[in-house]
Parts: sequence; structure tokens; C-alpha cells
Amino acid sequence: MNRNRDIIETRKLAAKGRNGDNMIGEVDGAPAHINAYEAYLLDKYGKAGEEVVKDIGAGTTNPETGMKEYHGSMLGGAFGKPKGHPLHHLSMTNNVVADALDWLVPTEGTGFFSSDTGQAEKASAGNVVGQGMQVLLEKQKREMGPQGFITQGQQMEEAGIQDTYGTTREGITAAEQQLKTGTNLAFSGEVEAKIDKMTGQAESQYGLNIGESRMKADKAESDFMSNLREQMNRMMMDYQSITEEAYGGGQSFDELNKAFDEFYYNTGQ
Repeated sequence: MNRNRDIIETRKLAAKGRNGDNMIGEVDGAPAHINAYEAYLLDKYGKAGEEVVKDIGAGTTNPETGMKEYHGSMLGGAFGKPKGHPLHHLSMTNNVVADALDWLVPTEGTGFFSSDTGQAEKASAGNVVGQGMQVLLEKQKREMGPQGFITQGQQMEEAGIQDTYGTTREGITAAEQQLKTGTNLAFSGEVEAKIDKMTGQAESQYGLNIGESRMKADKAESDFMSNLREQMNRMMMDYQSITEEAYGGGQSFDELNKAFDEFYYNTGQ
């Protein structure tokens, strides 16, 4: 049970992430807010991946949790963008905004967004976004569906509700026997009325608890898919901002869109 409680607490903490951070990972030996792509880097490349996360991530502090957060451009430092400081962290009153914009779109056409962005940079950007899409797809498969974490969590919660209901019914049966024995009125209408009332209350509470559990699972799925789509859109915008071209897609991208279509069709959202 402690493990289940730890999972729930971690998810609550992860939900407090900002700007696409919706997971918790270890960076510099401490838990930190990260996004799906950064989780992929940490998983696949270990310490080397950790250095990349620090390079491309914001490195700011989440005001609610006090933990470091590494959201930002999914293509961040890999393509020379301001290391550790996505533009949304800069105040519009800071001179650095004008400097950053001049660097991004220079008058002399020598910056990253100049017209001579090479095919190598575009290919690299496509590879990074493709890997990011694959991470999101794998996460979608882990979280959703009959064997997904959300469904498993709901099943565990419902099993607890059923156990509680079963214990309550056993108590009602014991109370019925005691009432009948104590009054010697095995067929007393008063005893039967009390038992019927207790049974009805137990069944009503069971139904309410099951209904609430399923509503929570539905909301968790809806929130998850919404966040997933936001991360996918952020990757596509990052790609377009670097290449000045719309992202052409790929197998993972197509599968993600199919998953979105099926989810929203089935839920009527």
C-alpha cells in the first residue's frame, strides 16, 4: 500500500509542473519537474542525458513546490537557443528581449532563423521531434487503455471499494443474526426493516463510491490527453520556429493523432 501511496503523491507533485512539465525526474541528485522528452533523455542516456536536460531546460524554480523545473523549448540548446532561458521567462521590460529577438531574426540574416537554415539543421530538428513524438506515443500507451496506469489505478481503487462494501455486508449479516437471536423474533417485521435499511444504505454508498471513482478516472484520462496534445503541439511549433516549415509528421505522429481521434470520438469531447 505504501508504494501505491507514493505513486499517487508523485503524480500529485508532477501535476504542479508548469509549461509542459508533467513528470518528476532526478536531476543533479534531486527530484525535478520535467517533460516527456526530458524523461526520455534521462532514461536512455543517464548522466549524459541529464546534462542535456540541464542545457535545454529552464532551470528555474517552481514557486509552488520549490523544485527545479526544466520546461522550455523541446529543441532548446541543441540548436543554439538561449541556454536555460526560453523567451517566455523574459520580462517584456528587459532589454534582453530586444537582444534575443535581434539574435533570432537579425537584420543581416546570419541568425538561426535566417533564410540559409541548412538541410542538416532541418534533419536534426526532424529527428529530435520524431524522438519526442515516439516518447509521447509510448507514454500514451502506458497510461491509457485496458492495461494502462490510469485504468489500473481505477481498478485498484474499485477493488478497495468492493472490499469495504463486502466488509459492510458481512457486518449487516452479523447484526441481523444478533437482532434475531436477541429478540427471538426471527421473522419480526421490525428486524427485517432495520436490515433492509442498512443494506440499502450500504448499496447506495457503494454505488456513489464506484461512480466517483469512474468519474475521477475519466477526468484523469481527459486531462492526460489534453496535456499530451499540448506537448505535441509545442514540439511542432518548436520545429516550425527553427525550420520555418510545418512539421511533416511520421509514424508516431500519425499514431498519436489516431489515438486522439479515437479518444475524443469515444468520449464525445
